[in-house]
Amino acid sequence: KTANRQRKNRKKTIESLRSHMMQWMENKKLSFLKKAPLDIGIIAKMSKGRIKQRDLDNISKVVLDALKKQKNSNEPYLFEDDSQVIRLYLYKVEKEQMKNYETDALGIYARKHHPRKQILISFESRI
Repeated sequence: KTANRQRKNRKKTIESLRSHMMQWMENKKLSFLKKAPLDIGIIAKMSKGRIKQRDLDNISKVVLDALKKQKNSNEPYLFEDDSQVIRLYLYKVEKEQMKNYETDALGIYARKHHPRKQILISFESRI
């Protein structure tokens, strides 16, 4: 039962990410990323309790699955396959606790891979 629940939760999370990122994935100006080698950055802002429960590798798998081309689908996508990812930057950070506010946040950044450029990501909250 636990494995089935985890698969359902994973699928639901991927669908949610795709719906939130749809405008980004539909953007014609980003179509050059579809087949390019990529640098991806993912920042997960989480509550203290969840930060201990969530593994970075699982977070990255879900995000990459949400952004890549879906099999047998004509839905928009950012890139064709996660094998295009040359550099992956992952970071978990504890979010500032706010009364009556329990939502975690993801910051996702993508660019064409550049072997001489570092990935610099701001941790400033926009919430």
